[in-house]
Amino acid sequence: MAALIHYRCTAPEHQQPADPRSPTSPVTYYDGKLAYCPVGFHEGHSWAAIEPASIDEVKQAHRSEVRASESPA
Repeated sequence: MAALIHYRCTAPEHQQPADPRSPTSPVTYYDGKLAYCPVGFHEGHSWAAIEPASIDEVKQAHRSEVRASESPA
């Protein structure tokens, strides 16, 4: 069974996905559980609890949210 992400960073300045060549990881720990920050910053987070999901599911949901926010209304 894959590890599940329990929190996602919602800080506005952390919402652009990290460069895949970046040496930082988008996954960290918060409150003893795995957490995901799209840019992989080490500070300045605003953590929100999410329904536990795999890293792939969390990344896909984030990409969908970014695309939706970039679409004209």
